[in-house]
Amino acid sequence: MKLSDDITTLKGIGPKKAESFRARGIDTVEDLIRFFPRSYEDRRKAVPISELKPGKAALVEAIVLSRRYSGNPYKKRTPVSFLAADDSGTIEIVYFNGRFMANACQINQRYTFYGKVSLNMGRLQMIHPESVKTGSPEDVRGVLPVYPQIPGVSQKELRRLQQSVSGLIAELPEGLPEEIVKQYRLADPAFALQNMHFPRNRSHVLMSRFRLIFEELLSLETGLLYIRSGSVREGEGVSIDPAPGDAFISKLPFSLTSGQQRVWKEIAADLAQPKAMNRLVQGDVGSGKTAVAEIAMVASVRSGFQAVMMAPTEILAEQHYRTLTRDLGPEGI
Repeated sequence: MKLSDDITTLKGIGPKKAESFRARGIDTVEDLIRFFPRSYEDRRKAVPISELKPGKAALVEAIVLSRRYSGNPYKKRTPVSFLAADDSGTIEIVYFNGRFMANACQINQRYTFYGKVSLNMGRLQMIHPESVKTGSPEDVRGVLPVYPQIPGVSQKELRRLQQSVSGLIAELPEGLPEEIVKQYRLADPAFALQNMHFPRNRSHVLMSRFRLIFEELLSLETGLLYIRSGSVREGEGVSIDPAPGDAFISKLPFSLTSGQQRVWKEIAADLAQPKAMNRLVQGDVGSGKTAVAEIAMVASVRSGFQAVMMAPTEILAEQHYRTLTRDLGPEGI
């Protein structure tokens, strides 16, 4: 198996599941390795039932004493509950699809349950916890990853897949200069990736996140500096006349604030130069950032070029579309 292999080379991933993975941007084995958990569950130590706290998730080891249905056992959604006990107390384990979960637990067998604890009429409960026979290969202890949801793929399967490809992590090369790694005391990539998925403790997660975030930001900043330096440009860029923007301002039904005037002046100076502008306009909601963007767009279009406004959500895109149509329609744009 190689890092570049398609995700379908992994056992258990057919065409249908592959579509779900690809929708998440996971096409190759390396993409899967770089699909990081959103949180972690501490399953290192079982908690005695008497010490369980409602509202918190916990790992419990208990012997199943009995089973009962809350209604007709032949109906699909009839709840089934198991009474489980350890040396300190009892807890009720509840599954709502009783017809299919009736044999989830065998009487007089010891199971490991993990789930959120609740209190119902004075009784401790776990609703739909994960359950495995205590001591079985599936009874995994440790700090377990919880991944962003992928339709049709359980957390247990995602963990199994990550385990199956973990041996390839060592093949990923170091992408940072040695002096940078030493200066900022960064973890090596193999350690970082391994501990993002299966950390031994909290500090290993923090070390790994720091390394990966540092690498991502350094790459981004280096790329931006490279663009600004002109290294990726061939010949001169275009100059945009800011005068049409000034003319558009005079037609607005309101006066620009001092902040808007200052920002437009800076943008106008950048647009007039034959090089790319990289600028971040920061301001509170309602401070008039969109109006400044409109002025720059008018100047660009009147100079014979095109302008595009991008938005991160459909709702915001529709909102900007209505605003631009209202404001720029009379300009023939």
